[in-house]
Amino acid sequence: MNVHQKLERERRPATTRGAEGLDRHKFTVDDCFRMLEAGILPHDYRFELIDGELVPMSPKSAPHTMVQSAVMRAWPSVDAATVMILTEPTVWIGEHMFLEPDLYVCAPVSASQKIEIGGAKLVVEVAYTSVSADLGRKMHAYAEAGTPEYWVIDIAARVTHVHREPMETGFNAIAQVGWSDRLVPTRVPELAIRLDDLGLNLG
Repeated sequence: MNVHQKLERERRPATTRGAEGLDRHKFTVDDCFRMLEAGILPHDYRFELIDGELVPMSPKSAPHTMVQSAVMRAWPSVDAATVMILTEPTVWIGEHMFLEPDLYVCAPVSASQKIEIGGAKLVVEVAYTSVSADLGRKMHAYAEAGTPEYWVIDIAARVTHVHREPMETGFNAIAQVGWSDRLVPTRVPELAIRLDDLGLNLG
């Protein structure tokens, strides 16, 4: 753990699983923003709201940051009138959920608009220590919301889990694409990429 990660972990509010199996208060997205505005939650606290529960986000590792940045740099310019590429936006998924994906390709929104999952063209998570979460509850949340395409770039396994054809119970079409093969998003094929071409030195 580097110094930045250590300091970020020390600043985070304490967490607990002491009430596991018991009913808990279900927060709304509006509740979270009010707690941030009131200073109940620190503004630099990185968390997601999943089914009404506040879930802290782990500090990003160096491999995670390298892959996320490399993909963003490799993607060509897009037509701003039809496509936006965002890094770690707060994406609203109903009253009791928001997530912050690593990369989010969507229809254009203005700075005054909240970013809602309905405009998604492609959602990308980079996973180093978070594979089980990204392929678990998050995957189901994106499927339930009708996200057309969801990638999980699995750094340790050197594969990308590509999910398409969303249903309420998950994605109907799931494939594993090796880093030497091309990834071609169905809604934005101009963002096709091959991870082996990015010159990543991950050890």
